[in-house]
Amino acid sequence: MKTKSHLLVLLLCASTISQAQAPEDPVRITLTKFADSLISAFRFENWATYYSLSNQNVVKYYGGPTGYMDFTRKSFEASKAIIKENPERIKILQLENDINQWQAVLSRERIAVFEGMITTTTTYLICQSKDDGETWKFFDMGFNPPQNVIYMMPDVFSMLTIPQRKVEMKKKD
Repeated sequence: MKTKSHLLVLLLCASTISQAQAPEDPVRITLTKFADSLISAFRFENWATYYSLSNQNVVKYYGGPTGYMDFTRKSFEASKAIIKENPERIKILQLENDINQWQAVLSRERIAVFEGMITTTTTYLICQSKDDGETWKFFDMGFNPPQNVIYMMPDVFSMLTIPQRKVEMKKKD
């Protein structure tokens, strides 16, 4: 009898845990799909899609659509060869929710060979959904320092941990 009651308690706990996690799974899946779309749009120069997935506060910070897209295209040109060479890997580092929206931090990692060195570059995306995770808008941190996020995205959650861009190099064997 004790074994049955322990089993019942265990099943109830497992059921509660899985129900508590279930709402997050579709959000993570959708977030990843939208992030893949943003990265593909950048890689293949699909500027209309890239713009449509961009956070409008960031667009405004750069002076509107023209200024923002000029900055985006210049960023692309500066790293065109590496971007075309290797796709990036993305990973959700943090996903937070409040009553009105979701926000997340994703890492973007690219490994490339540059001047005889294996270079691993990690940058970060700040992600925001104001419709229960159905659609997402992005702020590509790129060369922006984390302390400037508040100026570009005033409604960023204070609980987000936004790392600094990292570049690691090691000699190719």
